[in-house]
Amino acid sequence: MKNMKRFLAILGIVFFLGLYILALVAALVDFPYHKAILQACIFSIFYITLFIALFKAVYSFLKKKNENKNEAE
Repeated sequence: MKNMKRFLAILGIVFFLGLYILALVAALVDFPYHKAILQACIFSIFYITLFIALFKAVYSFLKKKNENKNEAE
């Protein structure tokens, strides 16, 4: 499980670095759809990060709730 978490973390880092690089290239290079690509990258970076944070919060809340339920029994 530890190696799986490490692999997913590295994959996430590579994904976000790719989005940042793509956003930078789209901002600097002038081609037909550079504004749309820049907006999509910024949107993706923001909402994927928000989704991950919400997912972690819900997971920790449910885990704590489950632990409290097990202690009460």
